[in-house]
Amino acid sequence: MKKLILFPLIVLLAISMVLGSCGEPEETTVPTTAPTTAPTTAPTTAPEPIVWNGTTMYPAAGPFTQAVEWWAEEMEARTNGQFKLVIHYGQTLSPMPENLDGIKAGLFEMAILIAGYHPAKTPLMTGYELPFVSPAPNKQLLMFHIEGLKHPAIVEELEAWDAVGLFPILMPIFELGSNRPIRTVDDLDGFELNIAGGLGKVLEPFGAVPIDVPFPEIYSALDKGVIEGTTGSWPLVFGAFGFYEQCDYLYTGLEIGTIYCPVVFKKSAWDALPENVKAVHEELMLEYVDKQMEIWDGIEDEWMPIMQAACNVSTFPPAERAKMIPYAEMSMDEWVEEMEAKGLPGREVMDFIISSKDEVESKY
Repeated sequence: MKKLILFPLIVLLAISMVLGSCGEPEETTVPTTAPTTAPTTAPTTAPEPIVWNGTTMYPAAGPFTQAVEWWAEEMEARTNGQFKLVIHYGQTLSPMPENLDGIKAGLFEMAILIAGYHPAKTPLMTGYELPFVSPAPNKQLLMFHIEGLKHPAIVEELEAWDAVGLFPILMPIFELGSNRPIRTVDDLDGFELNIAGGLGKVLEPFGAVPIDVPFPEIYSALDKGVIEGTTGSWPLVFGAFGFYEQCDYLYTGLEIGTIYCPVVFKKSAWDALPENVKAVHEELMLEYVDKQMEIWDGIEDEWMPIMQAACNVSTFPPAERAKMIPYAEMSMDEWVEEMEAKGLPGREVMDFIISSKDEVESKY
């Protein structure tokens, strides 16, 4: 009987315990700080590299292209690879006389010009290739050619080909090498020599016979006696290309002139470049002159001792050079008349050339 009474009490006690536990809410822990998550950032992408192509007649990297190569290397480095210029040598992209055509057609974005290779396309530039118009010291000559690219008529001449001249390559003053002595203007009689463009106009009145020899053939022409002498940028042409080996006599002081070699770019492409890239170019131009001087000073230090040991190196007498000056002045007047006849500002440009020469000679 007692067991029957105890059993229901036990069941009721168990049910009450279960119900009591179900009625109490389960204790939870609330975080005091919100969970941290990794910040979401948009992926950054570097600007697409700008790769330009350039052309030159020179067969490989060397003294005549060192300044452009330095510019290209620095532009790539200082833009962190945003701008790159690939230089193609040996006229592989374009024959030299057609460089401006290639620029205009967009076949490439850079070209090294020589004004005399396309006188019909750059007639006003050829004024810088006349005899005796150029200062002789390298720094003066480089600054003289830099100023030329600023003249509005020359700027316009290049713009006709969608080109802009940003800087020139220094082509040092031309001097004379020969296999016979040329001590006076009388010694020029019958003298057959290679000489660029109109520079020979001051020698012809004294009987010299200019012969146009392609540059790669000059050494052989001297060796075979086709020519008796040549002019060229001093001292590089005579040294690095071995002309001194075929010349018994080398003359400085003639300072007959030089060629004009602007580095031009496709203007529409240049104008479209990001401003930060163009700013790097402006920065480089502050260093460009010193870099050119460094290059050419090194060349002179290298070759002068070698040539002095191998040849008779002397100064062409100033009094004899003075006899050529009237013919240089005549060639300038003829050039002005030719330009004016074409409707071009020949007199204005020639006056600018002469005043620029005087300015750089007094300043540098």
